[in-house]
Amino acid sequence: MAKQQVRDSFWSAGQQNASIGPEVVSIASKKLARGMGTFRKNCHCSAPTRCPHSYVIRYRDASGKQREEGGYSTQDEAIARLNALYAEKRSTPADVVEQRRELGEMRFAAFATEWWERQRHLSEGSHRVVKPSLHNWLIPRLGSRRMNTFTPRVAESFLLGLERERASASVQSRSFQTLRAVLRAAEQQGATAPGVMKGVMPPRYTPDRVTIPSFEELSRVREHGDAEVKLLVDIMSGCGLRTAEACAVNINNIVADDVYRVTEQISCKSGVRAPLKHRSKGDFREVPLPDKTRQSILRYAEDFGIDEDGFLLRTTRDNYWTNSITSLRWRKARKSARLPDDLRLYSMRHYFASNCLSNNIPITDVAEWMGHSSIEVTFKTYRFLMPGSIGRAAKILNVGLAA
Repeated sequence: MAKQQVRDSFWSAGQQNASIGPEVVSIASKKLARGMGTFRKNCHCSAPTRCPHSYVIRYRDASGKQREEGGYSTQDEAIARLNALYAEKRSTPADVVEQRRELGEMRFAAFATEWWERQRHLSEGSHRVVKPSLHNWLIPRLGSRRMNTFTPRVAESFLLGLERERASASVQSRSFQTLRAVLRAAEQQGATAPGVMKGVMPPRYTPDRVTIPSFEELSRVREHGDAEVKLLVDIMSGCGLRTAEACAVNINNIVADDVYRVTEQISCKSGVRAPLKHRSKGDFREVPLPDKTRQSILRYAEDFGIDEDGFLLRTTRDNYWTNSITSLRWRKARKSARLPDDLRLYSMRHYFASNCLSNNIPITDVAEWMGHSSIEVTFKTYRFLMPGSIGRAAKILNVGLAA
């Protein structure tokens, strides 16, 4: 049989020339074991064994569901994958097979809802990001799809749909991250085939350029703000804390003259103590504590006192401060200081980053101190603060070469 004929007909494992043995490289050779599956190229090239297109494999999983995977550059890779899948299928207990089959038959809406209910470890801030992505974007578009039908192409189509609907870059990025988390859980439980997100490129998301206050603006707001706003401005610009973390400022967190330990934040909605963003309960990070910031904390504690747990900011009703309270105080201080409307209290955190990077503090340290999930976030947000880094490096390297 000609190679072209074999290529067109060898999906069936029972056909004499449609299967290939593990040790064979040619398409027109021996058979794979019965039930192991098949592989081919979805192209119409005259010489499929030499064309650059990737191989696709087809097989039945442990539950009997027919699967298809692509992206294998050589026959050896495709055959190795089929062998691994076949060995796994033969060693899977019957009760596990049945459980995976039931999970695979679940609709995405039901599986994702159950997954969401188990995400108790997420911080409140993460909940506010994941929940809208799940209920506003993913479930309305993918809710009726069965879990065992997800493929990389399905994920790609979903992302392309968001682009066509002109969803914002942040919506696309968060929806991608949430979908990846749900499908990763499904893959671990056997509800989907391995690699359902393989090769799916995440949407490009570049944060908007941040507004950084000048030293003169920083001084004006400290002059016109009340004592609480001044304390928040000092600790956010001096230590790089988020607003919710600054609301939880605690004198007991001064672990050394030059070190402040960030242990928790105050929920902006419920006003209760909560774990840090991107961290589990009990985790913390330590940040540099400038002497001026330390003196500001100690001065406020001396003037207004602290509660029995060491917290500085409490309301008259003995509640913790929240973002809503700070927003009202900040708007009043900004207006009094005649600052631009786009300058937010959160901009004081950007001042900290600018102060660090302009003084050649490594961006890896800045990312850790600011509590970013990865250095990529820090780099994307503050890259414009380092425009001359390559030029400086060239001059430094030239000194060593000229020595």
